[in-house]
Amino acid sequence: MKPIQYLCGLLIATLFLPGCEEDVNAPLAKSSYPVVYCILDKDDSAHYVRLTKTFSGPVDANAMAQNPDSLYYKNARVFAELSGKTVEMEPTNEIKRDSGVFFSDYSLLYKTTYRLCGGVRIQWDGVPGVCQTIIRFKYLEITDSGLDTCHVDWTRKSADFAILPQDLLDYLNHWIPDQPVVRYRKVLGFDILVSTGNGPLADYMKFKDWSIDFIDKPYSNLINAYGLVTARVSGILTDYVPNQRFIDTLVTNSLTEHLRFVRW
Repeated sequence: MKPIQYLCGLLIATLFLPGCEEDVNAPLAKSSYPVVYCILDKDDSAHYVRLTKTFSGPVDANAMAQNPDSLYYKNARVFAELSGKTVEMEPTNEIKRDSGVFFSDYSLLYKTTYRLCGGVRIQWDGVPGVCQTIIRFKYLEITDSGLDTCHVDWTRKSADFAILPQDLLDYLNHWIPDQPVVRYRKVLGFDILVSTGNGPLADYMKFKDWSIDFIDKPYSNLINAYGLVTARVSGILTDYVPNQRFIDTLVTNSLTEHLRFVRW
């Protein structure tokens, strides 16, 4: 596989058994293509690569999908070049696959715990990226049996938006259940979680829902393979405390007064 232009300093090399070609030029119906997925985040403590392959044959596709030999390359080795150091990623089955059409008793991934330390750079090149922001509203919920720490997440597919008080109150009214057992609730504050990525990540999120039928040209930024190698960056602002005016509004506004928030 050739280096991906979107990630400087990232190289994944796969070495297969003799007889398995690295450059696949035959039609999909006759030869398998590698399928590779890798999304890097500098804040992650471990990094994973999924390496599988397309398959076709004379038997029923659903039967082949339940055969692990149809999905995985035998004795493949995967390497990642992270922060200028080449690291061999170890095979692991620690993240289970959901049961369904494809074989799920064994879910092969390749893993490294090598820290990125900011060594992966993303080339934007003017390509529109993707950004997701989560506004996490945290509160205490007090009942006769004790108290619980709860939260409600408000997800926005952008970093450029305004949080209007009326919209937030309406959202809290919709998602916080009105439970008679709750004596009162107390605001703890907000967390703001942001995750951003480059153009390939945005394209993947747009086209990731593949069917099991033959696909002529699914999205990929790999040479002679299907899938994605890209990066994302995440950040969090924790324990932002709202002002007294917002807390008072939660108590008195018609949208939220039934939720029994208290002033403090």
